[in-house]
Amino acid sequence: MSTTFKSFLLAAMAAVSVGAVAAPATARTTTASAGTTVAPSDRACFSEYWGNIYNNGSTGCAGPRAWLVPAVVDHAGWTNFSVGGIAFNLSSDVSCRAIGTSWDGYVWDLYAAKSLTSVNVFQQINVTSYHTANGSSYLACDITPNGRITTVTY
Repeated sequence: MSTTFKSFLLAAMAAVSVGAVAAPATARTTTASAGTTVAPSDRACFSEYWGNIYNNGSTGCAGPRAWLVPAVVDHAGWTNFSVGGIAFNLSSDVSCRAIGTSWDGYVWDLYAAKSLTSVNVFQQINVTSYHTANGSSYLACDITPNGRITTVTY
């Protein structure tokens, strides 16, 4: 093999290997069912349907109940959440906020909760959290009976 060809082959292999390195994820998606309740006694208030979570309105679940969805984040800083939600009647609602934590337990709950604005229409609720290196973020939604959350993107 000629020196020129070897140099070309080596350069081509280097270019391919650099292109094969995985880039950091720009967005992740999870189902709402990846979350859990704040109070263990509220578990009976929620049902799951194909990854969706809804407040089933069972006995003792008349008011809003909290559902938390954790986020896997690779960096310190801001995390933007977008969650799909629907309220099936005028008395149902979904209200969400994003919460960030630091490794030593400090909590950032910087923004007021945002709620759905219509009934019987799937909508996006967009909220933001901040967390430090080695911290975490999660989405916290208060869901009333007949309220539902679906996919969470962050």
